[in-house]
Amino acid sequence: MPATDHRTATLRCSDAFLCRQGDKLTISWHDSGVLSVPVSWCRDIRADRTDEGGVQIVLRLLPPRGNTGSSLMVVRLHAEPAEALPAREFAEILRRELGLTRELPPEEPRLWRVPHTDPGWIVSRPGEATEAFYDDVLRRSAGIREG
Repeated sequence: MPATDHRTATLRCSDAFLCRQGDKLTISWHDSGVLSVPVSWCRDIRADRTDEGGVQIVLRLLPPRGNTGSSLMVVRLHAEPAEALPAREFAEILRRELGLTRELPPEEPRLWRVPHTDPGWIVSRPGEATEAFYDDVLRRSAGIREG
């Protein structure tokens, strides 16, 4: 009798089940749609908290480069708040097992001015009203208020 695989987990999502059985990753939608791929195709998995307290699970699946006609598949699933912890655990275990690095969210862009001495600065100097508006926006974004 073959031993059972310890890499078995099922996650209940709002409109599907996400299952890991050994080397297979299967998504079974409630309307009978099914996607089953090798776990090795998973190139990224995220479980991001939603404003409602649930979790959005995002899987990036990519067949090996050797396959002709291969393409990237992105699957988004939603887990209700009651399934938030299991969803994050599912993603973290799979991420760790596959050696996927955790990508940090992109840094907020900083507001800055192109210096007038920059050769790429091809427009004329802004007017006084524009300068005052720009300064006000920068002050407010920094949390500085006059008064």
